[in-house]
Amino acid sequence: MGLANPGLLHHPILKWVSPETIKNLNCRRLTAFPKLSLEDNMASSAASSSSCSESEAEIEENNRKMALFEPTQSETQEQKQATAADFSRTSSEHSMADTDNSPGGGKHNPPKDFVCPITSHIFDDPVTLETGQTYERRAIQEWLQRGNSTCPITRQKLNCTQLPKTNYVLKRLIATWKEQNPAGLVYIPPETQQKRTEPGLESKKVPSSTSPDSVVIQTTIDGTSSELRLAITNLCMSEILNESEMAVLQIERFWQEAAVEFDIQSMLSKPPVINGLVGILLNSADPLVLKATIFLLSELGSRDKGVIHTLTRADSDVERIVALFKKGLLEAIVLIYLLRPSTMNLLEMDMVESLLTVIKKKEDDMLKMCLKPKTTAVLLLGQIFASSEDSIISSIANAIISTKVIENMIDSLQAEQTERIAAVGILLKCMLEDGKCRNTVAEKAELAPVLDSFLSASDGERFEIVQFLYEIVKLNRRTFNEQILHIIKDGGDV
Repeated sequence: MGLANPGLLHHPILKWVSPETIKNLNCRRLTAFPKLSLEDNMASSAASSSSCSESEAEIEENNRKMALFEPTQSETQEQKQATAADFSRTSSEHSMADTDNSPGGGKHNPPKDFVCPITSHIFDDPVTLETGQTYERRAIQEWLQRGNSTCPITRQKLNCTQLPKTNYVLKRLIATWKEQNPAGLVYIPPETQQKRTEPGLESKKVPSSTSPDSVVIQTTIDGTSSELRLAITNLCMSEILNESEMAVLQIERFWQEAAVEFDIQSMLSKPPVINGLVGILLNSADPLVLKATIFLLSELGSRDKGVIHTLTRADSDVERIVALFKKGLLEAIVLIYLLRPSTMNLLEMDMVESLLTVIKKKEDDMLKMCLKPKTTAVLLLGQIFASSEDSIISSIANAIISTKVIENMIDSLQAEQTERIAAVGILLKCMLEDGKCRNTVAEKAELAPVLDSFLSASDGERFEIVQFLYEIVKLNRRTFNEQILHIIKDGGDV
């Protein structure tokens, strides 16, 4: 497990708010998720003499809750300049945003293990809790002083709330990095320097119009967006499990019905939301909630590599996903596939039996997802066959034959290219293990798609296809052999 899980970067609970901002907000009644602009601050400052019943602490808490989930919207050029000027005045020396520490992410960006997931600043005095998560001392201290007794990221209850000694190993590593990367000490995220526009987002914007239809559409978007932000806040902030579970079901419904034109993906791909969903996986026992959580993580992970990066930072997260899969949450195989486990890890996870269950399951009984669960199961099984020892391959091949999964595997020969090639390799190993399989394959296999795959396959895949056909031709069935020759003559068409 890493020194610091980045999943809670920009966590709203302890996001620092300047005294000036609190003063300006002191006499304003906050709605659910208002956007604070410079004009709002000026107006609020002018009205500061009005009486107000809310305490500064409550206002500060609400402001912190709002700050994380405000969706990206277009601004005028004047607002951009004013925001940039205000940022340059108020940002501290170590201020930074959540950045992916991957190739192309900027060579001066600090590694995520060097950044506090609460403050999003480089560590100054890191302390590592019993849960294995590392935080800035002053940030976790304030978290505990507010009456919390859990780890902000894992939500595990802390046996001892007395903070440990400074993590000097990490502190020395950070000091070395600072000496080698002086240009990385001040970081301004690209979205602050220049407003980011998501691909295709412009075409989705509702045109400004005073027509009744456009007003209704805009009202629907605003209402749905507000409800979604509230659900996200409940997921990430609530200490009540039932509230977080209900939030997951609401978010899944929003995703399924995402015909409204606002950028739901960017709102859900933020690390605090991903960690909130992982928290549900770790703590919930509700099958519907768990299935909805797996669905959301899979959909987001298939579209954003940053989501997968967040999930793979903690080994416990991956282990929990695998455990749920082996207990019967078969849709979790899609997320496991997206996590790109090595063959060694797949064998250590002991998932073969569950993989065969997915392959045998009817697609109508499975949740419709970004990838078909059967497809991912065949691909992972093919990965195991391609790079395992003969004894392991023999054992799995016999399991496929004895459980009659071989018939379901034959159906995969008509699937998309990647699944089809994987199925060829698996069926070949089964025929080599037990020659009787040739009859089953010869009787039920559609060979035209296999020969179609030959043209676009790699050299190694072509060799397997030739071997596969050779094993079937061994049966010496005249009719069958003539059929293969006919298909080859016609260029792959039946």
